[in-house]
Amino acid sequence: MGRGIVWLVIVVCITIVSLASIYFRNRRVMAAKLGSRQSGEEYRRLAEMAVTAQEHNDLRLQELMQQVSHLSEQMAAVQHILKEVE
Repeated sequence: MGRGIVWLVIVVCITIVSLASIYFRNRRVMAAKLGSRQSGEEYRRLAEMAVTAQEHNDLRLQELMQQVSHLSEQMAAVQHILKEVE
C-alpha cells in the first residue's frame, strides 16, 4: 500500500509540473506575440511619421528653391543695371 501512494504522489507531482510548464510556456509565447505586435504597430507609426516628415521636407525644399530662383533673378537684374551704369 505504501508504494502505491508513493507512485500516486510522483505521478501527481509530474502532472502538476508538466501542466505548469505548459501553462507558463504558453504565457511566454502569448507575451512575445503581443510584444511583437506592439513593436510592429510602433514601427508602422514611426514609418508613417517619417513619410509625413519627408513630405513636409519636400514641400519646404520646393519653397526654398523658388525663393532662391527669385533671388537669382533679382541678382541678375541688379547686375544688368550695374553694367548699364558703368
